[in-house]
Amino acid sequence: RECQENETMCDGAVLKKCSDDFEWVVDVDCSQNDDAIMCIKGEDGVSACSATCPQGYSYCADGKIYTCNDSGLFDETKTCEGDTPVCDDDKAGTAECKPEPVVPEACEAQGTTCLDDNTLKICTNLHIVETHPCAELGEGFVCKIVDGQGTCQAPGCQEGASRCQGIRYQVVCQNGVEVPTSCDAKNNFYCETVDGVGACRKHEPKPGENDFDGDTIPDDVEGRILDIDTDGDTVPDWKDWDSDGDTIPDAVEGYVDDDGDTIPNFRDSDSDNNGIPDSFEGCRNPQLAYQNGQWPKPIDVDPNYKTDDNSPLRCNTPIDTDKDTIADYIDYDNDGDGRRRHCRNRGHVARFAQRSQNILGAMPQPQSQRRRTQKHQRIARKPRRLRRRQQARLHEHRLRRRHAPR
Repeated sequence: RECQENETMCDGAVLKKCSDDFEWVVDVDCSQNDDAIMCIKGEDGVSACSATCPQGYSYCADGKIYTCNDSGLFDETKTCEGDTPVCDDDKAGTAECKPEPVVPEACEAQGTTCLDDNTLKICTNLHIVETHPCAELGEGFVCKIVDGQGTCQAPGCQEGASRCQGIRYQVVCQNGVEVPTSCDAKNNFYCETVDGVGACRKHEPKPGENDFDGDTIPDDVEGRILDIDTDGDTVPDWKDWDSDGDTIPDAVEGYVDDDGDTIPNFRDSDSDNNGIPDSFEGCRNPQLAYQNGQWPKPIDVDPNYKTDDNSPLRCNTPIDTDKDTIADYIDYDNDGDGRRRHCRNRGHVARFAQRSQNILGAMPQPQSQRRRTQKHQRIARKPRRLRRRQQARLHEHRLRRRHAPR
């Protein structure tokens, strides 16, 4: 992982520190010292070389656990092997042997298929694979492909009969075949069985409902029933203080939909739909400015910004340039000049990026470049016939200069 400024850690007997590039580098190998031969992380969170260790302190090295004994020295106490071959070290004095982590199979498009005649394979909204034996639904159920989707079919079905397949799919009997239909999970629809009939229903928030993450948005609205995870950080929206990963807290964005695209602000990466991501427009952090032809993602700049209260990426008070009480990330006219800020095409994005870089202290455009730009702007404002004529003369002038004897 990336590190924070002045952060230190122990890697076995090696002391590491955070470099100016926010990467871990070796500071000193404590084992090479004459006396302070151990690396210990203190109660204040600072790691350093030490001559003795606190009793019970342990760390991993070469697949083995070393634990501090009564004399303040490390002994090899366990080798990680067999069912627990992974030595896990929290770099703070606790090490243990663990089994190999189970990596869920990844998938791209949400949907269902048949793994075999008896097993349904589902690609969830988290883009991981789940498998379900059809026998769970009753005797005789088998997996079949219907309209490109897998479904567990009963031996026979009654025309028009409807049931739920989990909470994501409604299955309806049509022409003797059960056809699955996906409920709209993003808008809080789920499948519920009432009086023996399954149907997709919208889960409406109720007064007094719980708000687990304290962002004033009810857990139901944040998709608790389906564990929706908008930004894919493995933390579901109802537990995530920043559901869309744009650095602006959900409590600030709320669940209104300012740009009318059916996506509420707390899930919308561009709440005013002007082509400038909220991650930059919120607090104009220079680390998130347009660069190398793209907008950086906050999680790439600081993977720990959601857990570190001191991270510079946290945007608790978004900028309001024109002081109209509407923050820039939801304001169609940030500077109050009557012109909408809209960066749909690449040229507008590039111009906004250049403007943002100038704001952040980048070098202004060279004078020769400004002259060429101003000249082309003057040509563009003229009628088409005059513009073509002047462009032709300009092209001819360039050719003469290019082929002139030197």
